[in-house]
Amino acid sequence: MVQESRSTVEAQPAYVLHRSPFKENSYLLDVFTRDYGYVRLVARGAGRKKSSGAAQLQVFQPLLLSWAGRSELKTLTAYESPSLPISLFGKRLYCAYYLNELLLYLAPPWVALGDIFVFYSQALSELSQSSLLEIPLRRFELRLLGDLGLKPDFQGCGGGALIEPEQDYYLTEDGVFELCQNPLEHNSSVYRGDTLLWLSRDCPDGEAGVTTGDASLMPSAATEDKEVPVETQSRRSRQAKRMMRYLIDQALNGRSLKSREMLKQMTEVRT
Repeated sequence: MVQESRSTVEAQPAYVLHRSPFKENSYLLDVFTRDYGYVRLVARGAGRKKSSGAAQLQVFQPLLLSWAGRSELKTLTAYESPSLPISLFGKRLYCAYYLNELLLYLAPPWVALGDIFVFYSQALSELSQSSLLEIPLRRFELRLLGDLGLKPDFQGCGGGALIEPEQDYYLTEDGVFELCQNPLEHNSSVYRGDTLLWLSRDCPDGEAGVTTGDASLMPSAATEDKEVPVETQSRRSRQAKRMMRYLIDQALNGRSLKSREMLKQMTEVRT
């Protein structure tokens, strides 16, 4: 839903996605807010030594922001931190930067994206606590693409048939899954039906042993997934990552993500 670019807003829940220096000890802030989606703000004088802006206006810090202005670029008028910043290190930090980049590139300005603000906050919390980082990443990707209208139907295929768990499928250029009669023709673009059905449930956490704090989002899948063999879980994870990478790349339309490169470099160093 598109929100009006109001001239004055008070105490809006928000996160800074990116901060860059601006003239006269100021900052230019790319911000994701609960009720207005992606917003750009100027924090005038926040970079001065006596200002608390440098310490508080940081990424992954829950904030309450107030702003004013008639143009699309608003002026920050007040800010406060209702809680401590989320602690993220190493790979967890780069994964969180990945979420920020997705919002920077894909979230349209002044559009409230359903519950994406809540899901973003939840994903940051999960990344700081989870033993397996892929699950919160896949969940957020799915929810974001869903709110943007870019998520395919993971439960149905061409002709109105339902996805069968034991069958193989490929995604057409029209964004529809079709039954794959000869997997060799599509190479890495083939996905098992149970992977697609798993994605349709927003990657329930039962098989990863990850707690989300909101079981209502995945009502019935967690218990049944605990019985899935480890080999199946591993294959699902690989295929889901490949699928989501393809969908995200389509949405990015050729733009590259720095966080991906950083994660790649970190993996290469460790191996």
